[in-house]
Amino acid sequence: MGDSDHHESFEMQDISADIARFMDEQKLTMATYGGHGFGAKVALASAINNMDRCTGVINLEGGPLDHTYYEAY
Repeated sequence: MGDSDHHESFEMQDISADIARFMDEQKLTMATYGGHGFGAKVALASAINNMDRCTGVINLEGGPLDHTYYEAY
């Protein structure tokens, strides 16, 4: 097993929290999120969960998230 401190979970909330934590560690206050396929879903979830830190979203070939994220948006 690697030494990554990332979650082993593939839940959008957990992955989104990883991205926010990374931004905090790197002292990034704003970002444009982007991704392809599953990464596009992660980018959209991260943007919705961190709207105050998001300047935009670039998604390629990403299907919609479940209804939970649309309600949050």
